[in-house]
Amino acid sequence: MANSLQTIFQDSEDFLSRTSGFHLDELSSLSKLIAQYRRRFSEIKISCEPVLLRILTLCELPFLWHSSQDAPHDAMKHLFSEFGYLFGDTTSDIQAGVLNAVNAHLLRSNQRVLRKAPHVPNYFIMNALYKSTFTASLYKSLANLGAAVPIALRILRQLLSEFAGAAKIVSDSGGLSTLCLDVSGTSVEQLIDIFVLFLSAQELDEQILTTSLNRKVLDFLVLYLPTELGRLKTLSPKKKMGLRKGVLFSILRLATLAFLHNAEMLEVFEEVHMKTLTDELLDLVNKERKSTDIDEVLSAILSILTCILSSKKTLSVLNGRKFLKVCLDIACNDFQSSSLRKHAFLCLCYILPRMMPEANKELADQIKRCLDCSFQDNQDPLRDSAFVEEKVMLCLSLSMTNDPEILKMLSDLGTIENTVNVLSQVNRSDINLLSNGLLTLTQLCAENAERCRRFGTNGSNMLMRILTGLLKYFSESVSRNDEFQSLIGYHQTGEPIKVDPDFSRLAVCAVEAVRWCILDSIENRMYFLQQGGYTQILSLLECAPLTLIGSIVRCLCVACQQDASVESALIAWRGARKPPKVGVDESIFSKDTTANDEIMLKLNEHRLGTQCLLGDVESDRNNLASILCHLWRCNMERLIGEINERQINWSPVQEPDEQFVLIYLILKKLGFEEHFELNTEDQITMVDIENYRGKKIDESISHIQDDLRESGLRPVSADRRQLQQAEEIAKIRGEGIRSKKMAILRAANDADAWLEAECCNLTRELSRRRALLKQRELDARLRDTSIAYLRASKANKHDAIAASMLTIQNEKSAHDLENTKQFLQIEQSCSEVECEEHMLE
Repeated sequence: MANSLQTIFQDSEDFLSRTSGFHLDELSSLSKLIAQYRRRFSEIKISCEPVLLRILTLCELPFLWHSSQDAPHDAMKHLFSEFGYLFGDTTSDIQAGVLNAVNAHLLRSNQRVLRKAPHVPNYFIMNALYKSTFTASLYKSLANLGAAVPIALRILRQLLSEFAGAAKIVSDSGGLSTLCLDVSGTSVEQLIDIFVLFLSAQELDEQILTTSLNRKVLDFLVLYLPTELGRLKTLSPKKKMGLRKGVLFSILRLATLAFLHNAEMLEVFEEVHMKTLTDELLDLVNKERKSTDIDEVLSAILSILTCILSSKKTLSVLNGRKFLKVCLDIACNDFQSSSLRKHAFLCLCYILPRMMPEANKELADQIKRCLDCSFQDNQDPLRDSAFVEEKVMLCLSLSMTNDPEILKMLSDLGTIENTVNVLSQVNRSDINLLSNGLLTLTQLCAENAERCRRFGTNGSNMLMRILTGLLKYFSESVSRNDEFQSLIGYHQTGEPIKVDPDFSRLAVCAVEAVRWCILDSIENRMYFLQQGGYTQILSLLECAPLTLIGSIVRCLCVACQQDASVESALIAWRGARKPPKVGVDESIFSKDTTANDEIMLKLNEHRLGTQCLLGDVESDRNNLASILCHLWRCNMERLIGEINERQINWSPVQEPDEQFVLIYLILKKLGFEEHFELNTEDQITMVDIENYRGKKIDESISHIQDDLRESGLRPVSADRRQLQQAEEIAKIRGEGIRSKKMAILRAANDADAWLEAECCNLTRELSRRRALLKQRELDARLRDTSIAYLRASKANKHDAIAASMLTIQNEKSAHDLENTKQFLQIEQSCSEVECEEHMLE
């Protein structure tokens, strides 16, 4: 058998020397040959091993592709899959031979064949390798490859760099833990690059990346980081520059990605490493010679330090003041690269607010210069939207400290006016920039009328422009959902509408900006009212999701309390959407009937009568009161679903929900239902809202009595009398509320009955008129076509006239008959006189 195999190999080698490569048909035959001896390797290991090594040696020659070939052939994929299967039960020599063969194909290192054959398309070979099972087999066998690990890492790095889906194969084959190998030399750079490519893959979601970065992987990463950082101190400046372009830069990128995807990285990252990074940063900044390589390393160091600072790490290990000064120098230096200045601003966002009290004394001028130049670069604040976003973030981080001195400094530097100008010109797609800018303005103008006046009409126009865009977005979101009928972000099924969280954050920021930047200034309030700003907020109320309703209702409540002129605008507003229909409540049939359930039964009867029998006969009463009543009911349903099932006698006054109080205050200011037209459902809800304060008192008294009863305490006689009086008042109030609701339902049922009768009478009258018109049409047709019918019709008419005349004559009195005779005699004498005159003539 061995002799026959040697003959085959000799013929194959002669064929290679003549044709300079394999054709596609020979590749398929070669795959079958490898598969045959792979399956028999465990039986005749001694004979198969040299055979497989000989095949792998022949496969190191690149494959010849015809010039017309523009896609990889399945034969190549099958051959690479067979290579992957050889990692299973074969020896290390065969595994090394497989890696050498694949590496030779990828690098195209055989110059003898390349001189005789056309250029081999590397992408086709890579694509065949990626689609085969070779990658998964290789990754699972990394720990057993021994000296062949560097070649395996080189192949994996090339696959991850060429194909995004290779990261998913690595994740399914064991994750990053398999890469924790003891390597040295150039393999370190390859290993770090594989880590970076894996963590940068967009095909993997955040959960997979977090799971892959387990404690074993983090310890392995931190093991290499201090080693490479420690080498910096022992290298000469010339060699140091070369290292910055290689392993160090990759390690810094890897550490930054690890910090972003797993918070446990801070636990294994010691403070000495942060000191080393800070010292290296200071050393690089102080160098006179600048280059792109240094800027890249500086950006990488600033990125990882930003991740550390964002985790509230102490600044003592970072040489706080020196580090702050370096970041200020980079941020204010117009000759630095844009990316480097961006990273410097990010670091300042975290360290400047925490060091402002002590840094304001020493670096006050430099800080003011940095903030002053933030929006004045080249007289064009929008030349780089990402850079402007970092500047706005810096102002936001400083304003979030709520330090009066810092807020005054920002205001004196014109941050309010500059931010308004930036937000007025920025593109609507920059959602984060708009949100951060509005938050900055809110922090600066909160509870300060002077700064609100500086916000001015320009800020009001900018804010209304943002509200218009939000209203359009939420309206389109509602229109895309056919089942959405609710006024406040709920389907008929109770499911919340799904919106982009960035738009939700922007909506909250915009409403809060209205509350703090406009309502605290009389001029801004009047201008906002004249330009229809409250109309936009109310329109946003009826189409925004439920999570945003709280901010809008709070803003409306503050507006009502501060300015009486707003009340007329709120009362006169009418929504554009139809109120949702309320279905029948079937929950009352699963328990014993109570007084409140009796009201619900009557209400169900009313709903069935109006929606099933009469249809939608109510007018469109879509005003602010109806929306707030619907919001009240939605909050009740939401909170009832969240409470414990044992709390049977639950009421909304037991929950510390701010929206109930806000709705009560708004409607109390507007006179409850005095100025609004409400349907039956809203009228019943309005009764609960009007008595909210009293019910809150009654619930408190009830809780006090329950607590006294559970603790076994007996109050003194005076307190006991007061509790009894309060309990009687609560009963009277409850009976009054129930009687009001029943009166509303009775009036509604009476109105429905009258409306039903009117509808029936109208139907009968229409039927009678329709029959009459049909008879007249039939008569007209017969008159046109039948003379006999015409004569009969005339005879019938004469008979009808004679009958009517006879009836009239019978009903007249004798006096009337005498008058008639006299009239006839006079008429006869007159006719005789006329005849005589005619004869005389």
